[in-house]
Amino acid sequence: MSKKLKRGQYSKTKSAASNKQKIKKGLSKAEPITNSYYDKHPQWLFQRCDFEHDRWGMKSNIEHLPEYFKYLSNLENQLWGEILTTTSGRRSGTRNHNISLSDLVSDAQKRAAEISIDDFEELCSIAINSRMRIWGYIADGIFYIIWFDPEHEIYPTQKRHT
Repeated sequence: MSKKLKRGQYSKTKSAASNKQKIKKGLSKAEPITNSYYDKHPQWLFQRCDFEHDRWGMKSNIEHLPEYFKYLSNLENQLWGEILTTTSGRRSGTRNHNISLSDLVSDAQKRAAEISIDDFEELCSIAINSRMRIWGYIADGIFYIIWFDPEHEIYPTQKRHT
């Protein structure tokens, strides 16, 4: 008798092509967000990375890449459940979290359409420090890196008491 799988989980007997299609699909509108990956260590992929954007692409952030990669390397010792529930700041909000695509600045929404990621309801923001972010989405414990945001422009927040 086979074990019933929750939505977003894979059977070991499923074909690799089926799993690959699921990962490519990511967290689109058709697929609800599940926490099935919370007990996994993160992995990073650049298949969907926007290399060309003039502010958030990899090419325009070469000087920051060592800092980004060092931080991602340190996260590999944690589980997704820890990464996505770590809090910081006075308001004790989560450092790393999903944000609705419709809440991002209009330039990010337009670029998402240009690079065919506008079918996602949410993107995940990973905070490197108080200013720098990495944007992408998580599918089965794999973080697909899309943008590097060195100035917190994609989803700007108002600093308190300013």
